[in-house]
Amino acid sequence: MTNHGAPLRTLIVDSNPLVRLELSEALSNDSSFVVIAERASPPAREELLAHDETDLVLLSGVFLQPEAVEAVTQAVTAGQQVVVYGSQGRDISLVSALLAAGCSAYLSTQRSAPCIARAITNLLTAKYTPAALSRAAGNS
Repeated sequence: MTNHGAPLRTLIVDSNPLVRLELSEALSNDSSFVVIAERASPPAREELLAHDETDLVLLSGVFLQPEAVEAVTQAVTAGQQVVVYGSQGRDISLVSALLAAGCSAYLSTQRSAPCIARAITNLLTAKYTPAALSRAAGNS
C-alpha cells in the first residue's frame, strides 16, 4: 500500500468500456488517484497479486463468482484495497463473503456508466483521499 501522501494506484476491472472510461476520467480529475490499468475481464488471482504497484482495485460485480472471494482475500492480505460495485440483486451470500474477506466496500448502484462513476468517485473521495485517511487515523 502506498503512503498517505502519494496517489492511490488504481486498477479498474469492468467489462463495459463506457464504465471504464467514465471511471478513468473521473479519477483523473482527482490527484488522490492515478489509474494504472484497466481490464475488460477479471485478472487471474496470480495476476492480481503480481500487481505490487496496485493500491486499489475497482471490481465490477458482474464478475462475482465464488472464486472471487479467494482472490479478494489474497489481494487484501497483500495490502490492496478492493471495492466491488454492481447493480442490485447480486447474490447476497457472495457479497457477504467478500465483505468478510476484507473487501473495503460493496457499492450497489445503477448500471449506467455515469451513475457508477459518480457513486464510486463519491465513495473513494470520502474514504481514500489524504484528508479522509488522516481523519480515519485520528488526525484532525
